[in-house]
Amino acid sequence: MAVACRKRLLCRCGCRGWCSLWRIYDWLADSLRHAADGAFPTERHDGSEFLLGSDDVRRAMAGQGLGSRFVVTTIKGDWDATTVYLGFPTSADRVHPCSLCCASRETLHHSQGVDIFTCPWGDKSSAMIEQAVAACEITVCVGWEDHRKIIAALFYDKGKGSAASRGRALKVDLPSLGLCKKDRLEPSRYLMDVGDLDALNMYPIVISFWRRSAETMARHRCPLIMPHLGLTLDRCLGVDSLHTLALGVYQYFLGDVVQRLFDADFWKVGEANKSTRSQLSTMRMRADLFSWYSAQEKSGRRDIHRCSDLSAEMFGTSARPSCSLKGAETVTFLEFMLDLLQKNAASGLERVDDLVRTARALRKLHELPKQQDDRLAPLRPSVVQEHLGKLEPLTSITFSDIFWKSEFAHNFSVCPCFSFPILGKTISEGSIFQGAPSRSFWIASKSP
Repeated sequence: MAVACRKRLLCRCGCRGWCSLWRIYDWLADSLRHAADGAFPTERHDGSEFLLGSDDVRRAMAGQGLGSRFVVTTIKGDWDATTVYLGFPTSADRVHPCSLCCASRETLHHSQGVDIFTCPWGDKSSAMIEQAVAACEITVCVGWEDHRKIIAALFYDKGKGSAASRGRALKVDLPSLGLCKKDRLEPSRYLMDVGDLDALNMYPIVISFWRRSAETMARHRCPLIMPHLGLTLDRCLGVDSLHTLALGVYQYFLGDVVQRLFDADFWKVGEANKSTRSQLSTMRMRADLFSWYSAQEKSGRRDIHRCSDLSAEMFGTSARPSCSLKGAETVTFLEFMLDLLQKNAASGLERVDDLVRTARALRKLHELPKQQDDRLAPLRPSVVQEHLGKLEPLTSITFSDIFWKSEFAHNFSVCPCFSFPILGKTISEGSIFQGAPSRSFWIASKSP
């Protein structure tokens, strides 16, 4: 772990922590640049000389080869980490709710025309994002007089509304510098802390501003996005199976299935009251689950992750199904539920065949990385097709009955290009990974 930063320690100038995150990203970006060059740095990350004493070892190794050159293949994170914390719009944005495609808020949940290879809205390229950033970024080079004007015109806008500048911003227009009211002072290599502007006395001074009124696809310039190193969203954005599967679509599927079983009185508790029936059914499900655990462990399996207990509250209600198990527990619980449904296919449960087919597909998704010869290699579309076949048999249950009509769609607004069973989009030849935010699944998009 390179950095651990508590949320309460982030900058509170109104920037929502961006000033603090920028310093971390800038330091990481400098390390990544030198790793790509394959040589130790010759100066500190901020461009200053090495310090006496604390940097003696670094000074002695300056310019020497690392022995290898390195490349970033994946930037991982959940939904917030791939949007807010990297300086991009959230899923609540009306125009650009998706980090990787051009879907709008109105078309976000439309699945027509989306498949494993294509997306009807088109992908966001690194050139498009750079153009969006350039439209908002204003860099000025000022002398003493203009410096004093800027300082006098700045204030900390900590408002929470959409019209707020979200940081240290101008309260009046400065036409001579091409700056407008509410243009926000941004951290940069020339001014790493916006609060230090007042103390600068070496002229001329290079200052960066951000015009929120021109925002489209980006909210900040992120130092980690470096197209010349191949480090862009469309190539490197991705998340791990813990967030995308175990804590994502698995739990939404399982919550829905358990509530279906409760409503159908699958365990024959014979109770008319919904709440009481759920409690009694959970007790019987728990007994079946722990018996299944023991049977699997006796067969020699060592990948069984037991949950400590089960309660009806862990699965929500019929109107708002949920699943509160931990990640590894969820994977094991999915296998239990698949086994249970398969053994009771003739129970009369509504659409049990669809539920079984979907559970099998979800389990196969978890097994896909294991099918690769190289664990770090991308998952090729051909591998996905081989194991899942066509997606049509799954969409009838996953899209209409579970994901798009559940809390999954309304609370997290996941774009179809991110979510199961839409496994990803091929971007271009040579791309490393196709990413997806939390509560969805990603595959690599490098052509086979």
